[in-house]
Amino acid sequence: DSNKKQLNKKRGVSVIEETDLGRHTRVLLKLKENLIPWVTDTLVSKGVKIFSIEPQTNSLEDVFLKETGSDDD
Repeated sequence: DSNKKQLNKKRGVSVIEETDLGRHTRVLLKLKENLIPWVTDTLVSKGVKIFSIEPQTNSLEDVFLKETGSDDD
């Protein structure tokens, strides 16, 4: 998709996951907070309607579990 290609071209922006939800698509991006305006401006200029932006952060525990591959739960 051309929007995905455009986003991936920008240094510091990576499309991690795209999920088709029927009438909507959820896109998970990895980027620095200062690039959010660029992403929204780029998508809106192409006619994409943005319904929400939800920043997510990883806890130290999340990072540890990802790096070590262990989960003691």
